[in-house]
Amino acid sequence: MIIITGGHLTPALSLIEELHRRDFTDIVFIGRHIAGEETQLPAHEETVISSQGVRFIPITAGKLYRHLSAKAIISFLKIPLGLIQSWLILRRLKPQVIISFGGYLALPVSLAGKFLGIPVFTHEQGTRVGLANRLIGFLIAKKIAIAWPVNRPFFPSRKTILIGNLIRPAILKHQTKPLFTSRLTKPLLYITGGNQGSRIINQTLLQLLPQLLADFAIVHQTGLSSFNDFEILKSPHYLPYPWLDDASVSWCLHHATIVISRAGANIVTELAFTGTPAILIPLPKAQQNEQWHNANLLVTAGTARIILQTELTPERLHQEINFILQHQNQFQRHIPTAQKLVNPQAAEKLADLIYDFLRLT
Repeated sequence: MIIITGGHLTPALSLIEELHRRDFTDIVFIGRHIAGEETQLPAHEETVISSQGVRFIPITAGKLYRHLSAKAIISFLKIPLGLIQSWLILRRLKPQVIISFGGYLALPVSLAGKFLGIPVFTHEQGTRVGLANRLIGFLIAKKIAIAWPVNRPFFPSRKTILIGNLIRPAILKHQTKPLFTSRLTKPLLYITGGNQGSRIINQTLLQLLPQLLADFAIVHQTGLSSFNDFEILKSPHYLPYPWLDDASVSWCLHHATIVISRAGANIVTELAFTGTPAILIPLPKAQQNEQWHNANLLVTAGTARIILQTELTPERLHQEINFILQHQNQFQRHIPTAQKLVNPQAAEKLADLIYDFLRLT
């Protein structure tokens, strides 16, 4: 049995699909019921993981904050509960290995695995290493897989291997599900704030939507909390969704003229693979300004522009959209540079590491 855990669902799903392709199905995912401590909205992990035929077990977990506050103390007090829950689950299931995809959720599972003598592998997706993955990498993990060369100095070299970021198979294989029923007569604009959506991106779009619909067909992934505000605006050229499945995201990324998005490691990797021009709005509260560093990979490659959240206005966003439209040939020329950032075989490489380890133990 393999346990998969962590806060980054996209690479976990990529690994699950690769393991299934190898006819390995004895997989359990340890995850969360709610999307995060700042919201009580349900996480969609359980639905998505269960749809892959994988057993889902939720735990309670707390974050390690870098500052002292009432919220930080309450969150810290949840860590022992998550550790106890993880220890009980792992003792009962007796997995051969734990695969962590980082984040605060992975820490109690990995610690419990260490106490029980279960080997742990971890994968770091971002350009900056979070606190949980630093602890897992240095103190717990047998192997550390990283996505970017910049992260090599943050982990012990003897157990660190560069494999790249895992990309969803639907995007790799151009498996697409068209969202418009009729042939598009306008360029496609895809707007996403990540699985939970982005309140500020949504608010900015709301003010700009009438102008954009004059020139674009728009797919908008709103997140669950904002969906009702946009559902009433649905039209033949504007399609809002609370969340999109992999085939729908693949269609958007492969067909969009422009993507507007946050700059998480996974969407940045997928945009590098498809080469789609993007306007990236980094989440300012991300640790170590990670999303800005992620976004800057594509800016340096020549396929993206950055708008800082403090500078985001309808006027500025419209200005950047027009800039990309007016310089499409320039952005297209830089697609090969962006694609060099990506290793399409990352999921296979991680599965190979797991299989090699299991054969040796």
